[in-house]
Amino acid sequence: MSTLDITAPLLELNSVTVAVNRQRTTPLELVSDVSFSVTQGECLAVVGESGSGKSITAMAIAGLLEPSMQVTGSITYKSQELTELNPDQRRALAGTEIGFIFQDAMSALHPLISIKDQMIRPIRLHQGLSRKDAEQKAAELLEKVGIPPARNVLNSYVHQLSGGLRQRVMIAMALSNKPSLVIADEPTTALDAAVQGQIMELLGELRRSENLAMILISHDISVVARHSDTMAVMYAGQVVETGPTQGVINDARHPYTHALINASPERAHAPRRLPTIPGQVPTLDQLPPGCRFQPRCSFAIPDSIAPQGMTDFGGGRRARCCNPLGISA
Repeated sequence: MSTLDITAPLLELNSVTVAVNRQRTTPLELVSDVSFSVTQGECLAVVGESGSGKSITAMAIAGLLEPSMQVTGSITYKSQELTELNPDQRRALAGTEIGFIFQDAMSALHPLISIKDQMIRPIRLHQGLSRKDAEQKAAELLEKVGIPPARNVLNSYVHQLSGGLRQRVMIAMALSNKPSLVIADEPTTALDAAVQGQIMELLGELRRSENLAMILISHDISVVARHSDTMAVMYAGQVVETGPTQGVINDARHPYTHALINASPERAHAPRRLPTIPGQVPTLDQLPPGCRFQPRCSFAIPDSIAPQGMTDFGGGRRARCCNPLGISA
């Protein structure tokens, strides 16, 4: 049996486009030309405003899209092309190799089934354990994510748990079959600041102890800065900048990335009105020509109306801009 080359990407997306065709003459692209990669043990943050395509991209990776959505381009996991797998193969992979932490545990967990039954079903399905052994495994997973006594939570229903406990249950379920990759889709949504910090620290500890690759979807620049190694910034369905997290935050090349970072409260060194990005995100059926950020960009030039590809600046830095900051702005 061959071993995984840990220097090669565990997951790699190349020119991935997701389109939906619902009584339209031409399919509507929800995300377009998305490319990035994640190596074993790395945390990649996918950042952007609501509606930028972050969650659609994540669901394309995990095989959770609706049947009406078509995926083109390449998604490889451990050198296996995921777009060529049939639905049963994708489900098996998502249940074992790829764990998914949904952003709303209250909606993701079934309200009429106990936590125990929801946890042991995938464990028994994929590991072939007896019910007793699966219950023991579930209890151990809950203890690993900081829930003692685990038995009390196992016998509970989702409405009986606090937001923090629900999210810890979601994390335990994502880890139940020892995945190599975990996708965390806004894992601290609707949690108070103290619990948010606890959940993010837990995810960091588990990532290091289990050597997990992680895709962290977030709109919170402060969370991204503290917990990710690399980042991909999305706008209107496209990746507009990628690179090492600290490099991107300290020296953003795309004007949208620069504006997004400056609008973060953590970037303000004194009490002041935070800068905002003028205008609105375009709807996907009325995109401007060329650069999708051009109508809102204070650095736009005539070339911005031409189709924009990704420019490589070296050191892992890439940006989809004809007038990148720090180069010719």
